[in-house]
Amino acid sequence: MIITFFVFYSGCMVGSFLFCIAGLWTRGQFHLFARSKCDSCQSLLSWYELLPLVSYFIQRGKCRQCHKVLSPFYWLSELFTGCLFLHAFFHYDRLSGQHLFTCFLLLLMSYCDLCERWVPDTLQLCLLAWLLYQFNWQGQDTLLLLFNLALFGCFGLFFYIIRHDWIGGADIKLLLILELAIPIVQFPTFLFIAASLGILFWYGSVWWLNNQSKDLPFIPFISLSFYIVCLYL
Repeated sequence: MIITFFVFYSGCMVGSFLFCIAGLWTRGQFHLFARSKCDSCQSLLSWYELLPLVSYFIQRGKCRQCHKVLSPFYWLSELFTGCLFLHAFFHYDRLSGQHLFTCFLLLLMSYCDLCERWVPDTLQLCLLAWLLYQFNWQGQDTLLLLFNLALFGCFGLFFYIIRHDWIGGADIKLLLILELAIPIVQFPTFLFIAASLGILFWYGSVWWLNNQSKDLPFIPFISLSFYIVCLYL
């Protein structure tokens, strides 16, 4: 029980840290030794205001200084990452080190997409370099892989040109990069899961929140689909 709580709360802390980095990075405010501030009044936050989950609910979702309502994404990101850590802990035998680091980068990308609908190219390049390093070139049909990358890239570019309000350039780049990590035979299933999750979320937001916007952060669903495929397929 103690180990379970430790793993869960460690995940909550990582989620809080990554969401904070994502918010600062996408707003061009991130530097290594920056202290956490309120997004509204810019007042420095004390350590007891940064406790994952706990601080948010004690403060009733508001800043202690300016009383501005905080985004629910703060505690949702903490809760989700905590649950993700817990799930990965109990299924660790199915996940390799390659998968775990890839999921870490995808999680940071997802939070960037949620914050500002933008993902830094630096993260995409880091993921590409990592997967190229880990790729089993001798155990794969390289020509077939390159053909699929070229074909999917042309299709993605064409789809982006005609319906750029449905899918973003960062989504297409990420899907191309993940072809290095997902076997070709599993890629259609991976795309189906990602699209299904995105559609369900969009219809849920329309029904529950009356949100009519077509602006959907798709990278979180790509990332979740990757995790599902790695774990269960």
